[in-house]
Amino acid sequence: MEVKDPATALLLQILVGHPMEPAARLKQKLSAALVDKGLGPFDQKTVGFKTFKDYLRSLGDLLVIEEKSGSDILVSLGKTLPTKTDSDPETPPPLRSDVWLAFTNPDPNRVRFYNKSTNKVVHFHTTDQAAASIAEGSDLVAIPAIDGTRQVEWMHEFLAQNFLSEDPLLNKIADAPFSSSVNTAFARALGKYGLAWRKFRASKVFVEATAWVARHEASIDWLRAPPDSPASAGSGHSMSPRLRASKLLESFSDQELIETVIPILAASILVKSRA
Repeated sequence: MEVKDPATALLLQILVGHPMEPAARLKQKLSAALVDKGLGPFDQKTVGFKTFKDYLRSLGDLLVIEEKSGSDILVSLGKTLPTKTDSDPETPPPLRSDVWLAFTNPDPNRVRFYNKSTNKVVHFHTTDQAAASIAEGSDLVAIPAIDGTRQVEWMHEFLAQNFLSEDPLLNKIADAPFSSSVNTAFARALGKYGLAWRKFRASKVFVEATAWVARHEASIDWLRAPPDSPASAGSGHSMSPRLRASKLLESFSDQELIETVIPILAASILVKSRA
């Protein structure tokens, strides 16, 4: 079912994170939200329904309605998610894993370049003398990582599009400074929306990457993983366990490795040794 009117979109946002909401209170919240947006309080008669309950029942599988003894009913989100055919991004072609990391990992301690001669991505630590010695006019072209603030904006855009803006946990994660670990936590907290988020983010990254290619007159084929490549961005399902682990570790910054990854691995090994 496609959601087009703002009242229904707001109603679904209000219900996120609320197991059951009395219809009377739900109408009050909906009216307040519409007034905040300058649209005026909700009146079901303007959309062709005699009562608010009739309007709710018209939304079908988007809602679960539980009859109570008395006049009120309880309302919660249904299992059928609203569709947004105009805004749902198509899954872009997978990027090469080294290209994906170059654009998406905003590690301030690393600089990455496209080598026009070898068609490969090379990267250096900022303290590496090789990075400081790179001269203009060489075959290396800098690849600017997508700013963390930009990726946080994508998170909030995704939450708004999927009626999740009222979820306190998701907002708390999305408000944190962006990092690979924050993105992982966000995808996990999204639950059934996790795959949609990965596709959404991949489409955004693909747009940024193709714009960079156009500016530097590089071949767009350089971005894409070969059809039979196990290193397609975002998949990794056909990689060997060792290669998957290597790619995952490369996505973390040095600080994240020190503070999070190494302690977790060490604790896991210690527990197994005592078992």
